Amino acid sequence: MLFAQNGWQVVLLGVDAPDTRKLRFRKIAGVTVRYFPVFASAPRWIRKVCYLGYVFWVMLHIAILRPEWIYLSDIYSTFIGVVLRKLCAGIKLIYHEHDIPAFDQIQPFWKKYHFKILKIARLCIVPSAGRIEHIQKNGATPEKMITVWNCPARVDVANIKTHPKNRRPSFLRLYYHGSIVPQRIPYELFEAISKFGNKCQIIIAGYETLGGRGYLNQIREFSRRLNIMKQIQIVEAIPRADLFKFCSVFDVGISLMPFKSDDPNHLTMAGASNKAFDYLACGLALLVSDLPDWNDMFVKPGYARACKSDNIESIAGTLDWFMTHPKQTREMGMMGREKVLREWNYENQFLPVIEKMKKNSVNEVNIKVCVDTP
Repeated sequence: MLFAQNGWQVVLLGVDAPDTRKLRFRKIAGVTVRYFPVFASAPRWIRKVCYLGYVFWVMLHIAILRPEWIYLSDIYSTFIGVVLRKLCAGIKLIYHEHDIPAFDQIQPFWKKYHFKILKIARLCIVPSAGRIEHIQKNGATPEKMITVWNCPARVDVANIKTHPKNRRPSFLRLYYHGSIVPQRIPYELFEAISKFGNKCQIIIAGYETLGGRGYLNQIREFSRRLNIMKQIQIVEAIPRADLFKFCSVFDVGISLMPFKSDDPNHLTMAGASNKAFDYLACGLALLVSDLPDWNDMFVKPGYARACKSDNIESIAGTLDWFMTHPKQTREMGMMGREKVLREWNYENQFLPVIEKMKKNSVNEVNIKVCVDTP
């Protein structure tokens, strides 16, 4: 963690959810990680009790540790931040909004504290330029805004071996990792794969989310119906410490977005989605949706090919290009990897945050940071 690399004391307070247990933080010198148990699939009243328990648990840690900074992650941490700011006047807050809240689906209580945290936080961080407008509409002022793309850390990918893929002629290996939902890996993708027989394979490493329950079984049903069971391999979520080594043996990374969605997050994912940067870091070319921001960021510089993600023929045509242009595909991935090592890495992206924290700290040599991620 970059805070610890600066010699700061860091305590990360998070939740222990069964679905994401394999994605826990690895041990890092200078970082203490503590988890509070939650039951994501439990009845609503139990989840509310768990949240209240989490609030008091966090407050107890803050009272004991007395950090100078509290780094809050997403809307369900806002109530904690506002209360702590009132109780501990000297504490400085950073609010990092990874996803735009679905205000039409959440209670007014959270809207109220979301607005308050944007007013009192020293810094407000978003993962893409497309989300700046949203957060400013809700109270954040321009001088406290920082955009930090979700890039991999250079230290995690610098030593990844990007050896030649040893590809069989006219054979393409696709790769996807992350949440397994139809918006990211649509049915049309599997239809397109079926057009190539045994010449195209996809490996899916990930997990179902609450909103995507049952889609794994649907994918298995797709594969049986399309007779591509041997071309689709599904593995469990891979710990991030092992992810890049696993990813590096494939040819093309899948980073698709829907063209139409009621979720504003889907329309502002260029920069916010870590998948594209992860794949490039491992030397994979990208298959992305033919959307303006994705074209500007990845296609025009030569790291990706775009397709209509809801059109079987468009996807198949792009896969055919990758299959028949192995040298160019490899070059695209290696160009992208060089870009990640040089610029698109978290050390570089997060540097403005570190600099502002140092500037606003009493003693930049001995800064204590609590990271709250409910």
